[in-house]
Amino acid sequence: MQKENDEEITLGQVCKYFNVEDVYELSKLNLKHDQKAIKEANFDESDPHLLNNKIKEKLLKVDLNILDKHERKVVQNILWLWYHHATTVAIWGKNNLPRARELCRTALKYQYATHPNKITPMIYMLLDGKIDDARKWNEAEVKEAEKEYALHLLDEYKKGIFNDKSPSHKTTGI
Repeated sequence: MQKENDEEITLGQVCKYFNVEDVYELSKLNLKHDQKAIKEANFDESDPHLLNNKIKEKLLKVDLNILDKHERKVVQNILWLWYHHATTVAIWGKNNLPRARELCRTALKYQYATHPNKITPMIYMLLDGKIDDARKWNEAEVKEAEKEYALHLLDEYKKGIFNDKSPSHKTTGI
């Protein structure tokens, strides 16, 4: 992955900044704050005070190519989760499908091949208007744990949620 910021830092510096021992503790800290933000509906990609945004910004400065494969997967997962949730907020919270497409593309860049989540690719297909591909993906790739949500997404598509021309979607800034 290319760094989105000029100043490169180490993963150890990121962990130290957040007062955690290692990337695994960082992941737990991130997940705790991510889930709280989602549950309380205050996930806001532009709020510099949200801890999950701070973690994301710091991790974007880390060169993933120098990490061992386990650390890289953990960092990729943290970044994937952030971009995945930012995508869903852009769709359902901000009604900004162009921004959702951009965020979802980035989420997919961080989603490694063996990642268990199969929803992000499906969301991208729906954002791209590829309903037939999304249906096939649901049948072939989505496991039981995500099946209900996948069917919900297909229903949302039928309602026009993923359509830029839908009256419920006006392009707004995030």
